[in-house]
Amino acid sequence: MPEDRLAERLTLARRLASESRLDRLDQLLTGLRADAVTDGGVPADLEIELAALRAQALLNLERAAEAWDHLQGVQGRLAEAAPVAQARFHSVSGTAAYWFGDHDSAIDETVLALATLSDLPPSPEAALATATCGLTLAYTRLFPLAAEVLGMALLLAEQTGLPTARFHQQAQYVQLTWGMSLDHLGLEEECRACWEAVDRHHRLAVADPAGLPDVMLAVSHAERALLAGRLGDPVTGREHLRTAYAARAEPRSPLLVRVLAHAEGAVLAAEGRTDEARQVLRRLWDSVSDRAVPARTEDVPLLLARLDEADGRTAEALGWYRVLYGRYGRTQQESWQARETAARLRVEQEALLRRSRELEADTLTDPLTGLPNRRAFDAYLGAILPADGPVTLAVLDVDRFKRVNDGHGHPVGDEVLRTIGRLLREHCEDCDRYARYGGDEFVLSLPAPLDQARAAVAAVVAAVAGHPWGELAGGLRVTIGWGIAQAGPEDTATSLFAAADRELLAAKRGRRHLEPVPAAAER
Repeated sequence: MPEDRLAERLTLARRLASESRLDRLDQLLTGLRADAVTDGGVPADLEIELAALRAQALLNLERAAEAWDHLQGVQGRLAEAAPVAQARFHSVSGTAAYWFGDHDSAIDETVLALATLSDLPPSPEAALATATCGLTLAYTRLFPLAAEVLGMALLLAEQTGLPTARFHQQAQYVQLTWGMSLDHLGLEEECRACWEAVDRHHRLAVADPAGLPDVMLAVSHAERALLAGRLGDPVTGREHLRTAYAARAEPRSPLLVRVLAHAEGAVLAAEGRTDEARQVLRRLWDSVSDRAVPARTEDVPLLLARLDEADGRTAEALGWYRVLYGRYGRTQQESWQARETAARLRVEQEALLRRSRELEADTLTDPLTGLPNRRAFDAYLGAILPADGPVTLAVLDVDRFKRVNDGHGHPVGDEVLRTIGRLLREHCEDCDRYARYGGDEFVLSLPAPLDQARAAVAAVVAAVAGHPWGELAGGLRVTIGWGIAQAGPEDTATSLFAAADRELLAAKRGRRHLEPVPAAAER
């Protein structure tokens, strides 16, 4: 599938996922998979991205169990996926874990995603994964870190040419929720900075309505109405509510339904219509009080407490204040602050661990072919000998490789070695381990007696000889010589390698090549 066509369809899929249009999304994802299979199979990165998009749509519909199961279906492909795809997987898994009420796992998955993203170049996928991490951090009330991460997502979106409206709307959510939490604790000065950020992000989000899915446009106006109502500005609040109701956000997500009710109650209260406000907010509270919905629902009992307090219903107001501070008081705030500090440290530690593993892998990998190198192979062979079962070692090198470099140039020589490495992977399924040992020399270890191993190596040699090398360079022909030896009870890695190398040297001295022997003849 052409890359521009794929990018276009993925952009549409992201919009459909944001709008929770599951039927249309499923149709599009099915088409994308069918095209990828036609082109030779679904790459791991694409498979994970498609699973993440569908899981996000399910999470927007608050169908967490289905989202989790869908993600688990592609978890087996994580090892073969690029780091950015792994980050996407972990970021969405973090959100799913939150919806199960498992905040520890939500933070763990988010930490893994952020650590993976820390050293990656900017990309649309990195921006989306970072934004998802920011939202999950806000859900788990790690607000300062959430705001910082959403700021990183915005920067990535700008760097990669993604429309930024959706990222501003998500940042608006974080700032509004953070501001409410500060307001509940009476931290007015800190709260004021959040309210200003809400207004700024809202204006930037709605400045590009075409870049904002309908449901997110409606949520943005509803959140701005909620803020206006809480600040005692019913005119502005009612104006934004009308715009939110008029948005073509169908089907309406549970989040949008909640924020519309929340905003309606706040605006009605600001308008002095206290009985209507109380009815709307009480219905909302009854629908969410026993559910693991995202943070800020504790604002509903605060508004109900203020309504009762204004009407002189002191006992009822005290009851609502108890509900509020039982859910979000200073003790909880201190606990969440400690968890945020720990999360920051864990992101740094995990990023360092990843870099350490990558450096270790680099020291054991041949940069040209991607195969294990001599150091890795020597460590492996030394660890398995003496072995309980048969172990056979084959040493291969390219015939007259210097002539390839001299006659066709070193770039062609490098491509020959890369191709041989690929052919080893493709045609040596029976090998325990293979490596580029150095220069034009390769080694194979097989868990088989000599005759069986010889047939397997012969298949590799035949694949190299039969490769269309002339397509790489006119007149190019590549063959490999080889020697082979089976480990005896007293053999060490050194003695086994020496035995295989002697057979290879004997073949060279005799100016002959061990031609591939068909498996039937070997037997």
